[in-house]
Amino acid sequence: MSAPPPGATPAPGDPAAEEATGGLLGAAITSFLGRRLSTGTALTCTAAVEGLAILGLAAAPNPYVAGLALAVCGAGMGAAMVLAPSLG
Repeated sequence: MSAPPPGATPAPGDPAAEEATGGLLGAAITSFLGRRLSTGTALTCTAAVEGLAILGLAAAPNPYVAGLALAVCGAGMGAAMVLAPSLG
């Protein structure tokens, strides 16, 4: 699947758009997660969320569930990308 041309609106059901939306959501809740849990624990939880989301993607019975799994995986990745630099 190729990327849409620059300036084009992604079509509904576009895997890149679903994962990007989840990534934005994950990045938005990272501050809350970091305060509620320790940074290391929150980072470990994001890894678990990503793994479970990939398993959900593999077991998805239809495209809607697959899209939701991609969004959840993106949320885990987005949160991890914000949390990881704070460990160093």
